[in-house]
Amino acid sequence: MANTARSIALEIVRAAGAEEDLATYYSVNGDYAGSTFASLGDNDPLRITPTDLLAVTSLSVSIPPLAVRRFTSASRAPEINRLLEALPTDVGIRSGKAHSQAMSEFYDFVKRCLRRSGSEASNAWVTTSKICARKRPLLFPVRDSIVVEVLGLKGSYPDDWPVFAALMDDAEVTGGVQALVRQVAGQANVDVGDPALTLKHLDVLLWMHGMRQRQATAGNPSSPRPD
Repeated sequence: MANTARSIALEIVRAAGAEEDLATYYSVNGDYAGSTFASLGDNDPLRITPTDLLAVTSLSVSIPPLAVRRFTSASRAPEINRLLEALPTDVGIRSGKAHSQAMSEFYDFVKRCLRRSGSEASNAWVTTSKICARKRPLLFPVRDSIVVEVLGLKGSYPDDWPVFAALMDDAEVTGGVQALVRQVAGQANVDVGDPALTLKHLDVLLWMHGMRQRQATAGNPSSPRPD
């Protein structure tokens, strides 16, 4: 799976339209999330705040009011603090194996908080992935249905995370993404945010490619990022 994903990622990163895709997504005059998802407001490393939830909705997902109350309630603050304290802010997913247990605990907690009233379980894995990626963008891939489809992944985080870790450990993949980011960052009306968020920038390239494929198949016009 990792070898196949690497071949796909390299093909997308090296595609003629990759620079344009990145520039379009990060255009300050466009309707894509751009750098807002990662850079909106202060990202408190030990809390999930209303600003975090607003930033996540820029990726076109909704967060139920009950979940908003759960994430921001004083009663859950100590558990959120404990879970986030176990996750480093300066370590990438390529070293994530050492933090896999802490990553899983935080991911599962977020997914439980997204459980709707009256439900015993939550299937909100896309929104869960986006909240986790907001809090630790070096460790968690955004990992929505389009990116999973593009890379041929299973949609199960224990299976998917190692693939992203392998991609971030691949010098050709990361070097290609970083070169594109440098090229795009110098363009007018483009804000890539933190250029060091290579995992996030790769996600953008994969998602833009996959979205274009879906639109071509369905005959739909381009639109901001859906769930």
